Amino acid sequence: MIYIVTATYPMTSIGDVVEVFIDNMKTPLPDFIEMDGPYSRWGGDGIIATTIYKVSDDKVKEGTAELVTRDARFADVEGYKLEYRTVLDIADSLAIVGAKMP
Repeated sequence: MIYIVTATYPMTSIGDVVEVFIDNMKTPLPDFIEMDGPYSRWGGDGIIATTIYKVSDDKVKEGTAELVTRDARFADVEGYKLEYRTVLDIADSLAIVGAKMP
């Protein structure tokens, strides 16, 4: 399972976000979750951060619970918003329509 997670928050909340992020990173992710990012940019109403998580197919339930638990820690940060998008890699997308990678 692949998640693309986008977080947005106002500039005034950077300190609080950094504090929660550092606290979260003190506990490493389980081996069945790969993290790419976060990548952040400034724009609009503040910061936009994007992280890609890859969760082993046999650990989707445990991986999703781990990610949601970690992200719930940001709930008290003023103006923090979070969006999870589930995506398929190209091989899985092709398999749905009966095709294979060359």
